[in-house]
Amino acid sequence: MPVDRCEECLFDGNRWTDQDVLTTLHVARQLWSGHLEGADDRVLHTRPNASTWSIAEYTRHMSDTLWAMRFLAEVARESPGRDLGHVAGSAFDPTPAQVDIDAALDRLAEEASALAHALSSVPSDEWSRDTVVLSGDTVDLAWIGRHALHDLTHHLHDLGRIRVALGDGVPHEIGSVSHLAVSGGGVPKVGVEQFEVGWSGAVGDRQADRRHHGRPFQALCLWSGDVIDALRGEGHPIEPGLAGENVTVVGVDWARLRPGTIVGIGTVVGEISSHATPCAKNADWFHDRAFRRIDHDEHAGWSRLYATVLRPGAVRQGDRFEVEPA
Repeated sequence: MPVDRCEECLFDGNRWTDQDVLTTLHVARQLWSGHLEGADDRVLHTRPNASTWSIAEYTRHMSDTLWAMRFLAEVARESPGRDLGHVAGSAFDPTPAQVDIDAALDRLAEEASALAHALSSVPSDEWSRDTVVLSGDTVDLAWIGRHALHDLTHHLHDLGRIRVALGDGVPHEIGSVSHLAVSGGGVPKVGVEQFEVGWSGAVGDRQADRRHHGRPFQALCLWSGDVIDALRGEGHPIEPGLAGENVTVVGVDWARLRPGTIVGIGTVVGEISSHATPCAKNADWFHDRAFRRIDHDEHAGWSRLYATVLRPGAVRQGDRFEVEPA
């Protein structure tokens, strides 16, 4: 079977487990909505140039793609080996379309859930059994699920760059790395002076719960030392690394950072993918076990952030942390 790889966005299907596929589809709307947060109607509905869709049009396109992948998965399950002949890709319409973005988001979520359901109805060790032929290529359920994630992650990157092109990007800032941490699984993580970063994150770091952690869009967990200091001022016994972040930084306006932002960390380049949902395993580091104090939905600007690795490298304590590198 072909492996879905992309030279442009660096997606590689081999980096995603079958479980990663299913759990990421279930949070597809959350990931997409995070990249739209704070964008006004002008930003959502304006094409950055004559050859690129608007954010709203990309949202509709993503819902269409998920529908198509769900259709393929159902055909592969019900009629294994069926040849669908030549399948054309989406044509670019030079005339901007009017898109109801809320309806497109609802459909995106529905189709992502339906695709996850179609895939999970077959044990993942049998995903290679059910196939369909597209334009001469035979693909299986594993490829279909990963291609859906390729489109999702590729276009999430596009959304961030569209916002920058429209003057709605996060301002350039320079801070520094104040703490680094890894663990063999779970929290707290242990401080280290430096680490190498690969496509899967910090070398030597792993997650005990692989169902909700460790997916490629969660390669690195970032947090602010300034936020930690403020939390300590409120009486919370929190320290760098305790909440599971790999990289603690100081000197940047943390509340401004959001999904779609590019960051330079030492020689590593990453892209913020989502706000990290706080876990009850972090309750010990908060007064009255109030770990939801760092839930973005309840206290925007205080949460940890996940990042995808765009360029592997190395990070040391004291290294430069650059928001939207020039």
